[in-house]
Amino acid sequence: MKKKRYMKALLMGLAVFLWGFWYLSSMAIWGTSDDGVWKATYQKNFDQTVGGWIGHIKQTSMDKINIKEIRFTDNKTTLMSDKQFIEERMEDGL
Repeated sequence: MKKKRYMKALLMGLAVFLWGFWYLSSMAIWGTSDDGVWKATYQKNFDQTVGGWIGHIKQTSMDKINIKEIRFTDNKTTLMSDKQFIEERMEDGL
């Protein structure tokens, strides 16, 4: 009898964990560049003081790269472009 209760509790806990994992991971979009050098993540920001969404770009290779421009596009429409890139600077300048 105790074994059944433990099994039910374990299955319930697993179901809650999987639901939470699915819920949080569904709040993000990610992908890599065509050449595999860059990985981008765009996810819902749960910090209510900031709000909105936040994006991160990370270089996956160890090669030295000089960045000339950062451009975000959606269906070939440019959403944001920055030609004065400063390493480690956030988009809002902080």
